Amino acid sequence: EQDCLSYLTYEGKPVKASRLFAGQEHEDAVKEIAQHFKKPIDYYKKVAYDTNLVQILQQSENKQNRTAITSYEKAYHQLILNLVKKQKISTELVIQNTPVNNIFVDGGFSQNGIYMKLLAQAFPTKKVYAASLHQASALGAAMVIHDHWNSRPLPKEIIQVIDFSI
Repeated sequence: EQDCLSYLTYEGKPVKASRLFAGQEHEDAVKEIAQHFKKPIDYYKKVAYDTNLVQILQQSENKQNRTAITSYEKAYHQLILNLVKKQKISTELVIQNTPVNNIFVDGGFSQNGIYMKLLAQAFPTKKVYAASLHQASALGAAMVIHDHWNSRPLPKEIIQVIDFSI
């Protein structure tokens, strides 16, 4: 009903998961924002996290007259705030009442500093990490079976994470 499911570990134990396809929503919105403000499609990669802007947007969230979106930076921060709000709801569906203390993000959003900082703010009691590579889940699966197919040792620094916790 809320797009949740269970995967199985290699040991056959269920792992709860919730799905949120925010990547496509991000891509569509970035195109719209770029067109509206006459910027290149990938301009969002140059936008830095702005604490003051985030505070202004968060304060105006519950007001009738929302702050006018007058710049690309403001529009992009608002987009990411909206995506993180959806991500928080989706994530809480599976981590509520569990001992989960760490959140690892891989894929495109792990490289987005604004997203990662806002996600860390959304989960202040959790450690929030960005994986240094895409598809870290696949690497984890390969690591689990490594000894069964590869005689060489795993490299010591096979994956690095960046801590965004607040």
